[in-house]
Amino acid sequence: MKQNRQSKYYKAEGIVLKGMPLGDRDRLISVYSQDYGRLRLVARGIRKMSSKLSGHLDTFNRVFVSISSGNSIDSISGGEVVETFSELKRDLKITARAFYVVELIDDFVVDESPNEELYTLLLTILRELELLARSVSESNQHVDGKEEMELLMRFFELNLLINSGYAPELNTCVLCNQPLSK
Repeated sequence: MKQNRQSKYYKAEGIVLKGMPLGDRDRLISVYSQDYGRLRLVARGIRKMSSKLSGHLDTFNRVFVSISSGNSIDSISGGEVVETFSELKRDLKITARAFYVVELIDDFVVDESPNEELYTLLLTILRELELLARSVSESNQHVDGKEEMELLMRFFELNLLINSGYAPELNTCVLCNQPLSK
C-alpha cells in the first residue's frame, strides 16, 4: 500500500538493515521497503531506557513504521514488528551471514529507489536463514548446515547481481560476442 511521500505522514513496511547512533539519544535507521526502496530515518529518543520503539527497530526485523516527513530527514513516529527472525539471531554463524546479506543490500541500493524483486529476495533469504537456524538448533546430531548456507549465499549473490542490473554473461564472450563452448 504505497502512500504519497509528499504528505506530512506516511507508512511503510520494510526490513531494518542497520542502525547507527546519532547524538546521545537518537539512532539513524536504514530500512529497506518494497514501496520506497531504502529509507534513512531518524528514530528520536530510541537510545533512552524508556523508549518503546527500541526493540521494534532491531536489525533484520520486518517492521511496519509510521513516518513523519522532515525538512532534511524523515523520522519514525511509531512502529510495530511484523517478523523478528529470532532463531536467526541465536546462531552466530547464521547471524554473520544475515549481516552479510543486509550489508550487500545496503551497498547495492540507492536511497528511495524501490525494487520489488530485491525486497522479495531479501525477505526470502532471511526466512531461509531462519529455517536453517531452526533446523540446526533442533537437530540432535552435529549438523551445522554449512553446505546449505553456502548454497543459499551463492543464490543470493547471483540474484542480487541479476536484480540490480549486473547479471553476468555466461553464454557469450563479452569481447567478441561469440558463443562460449560448453
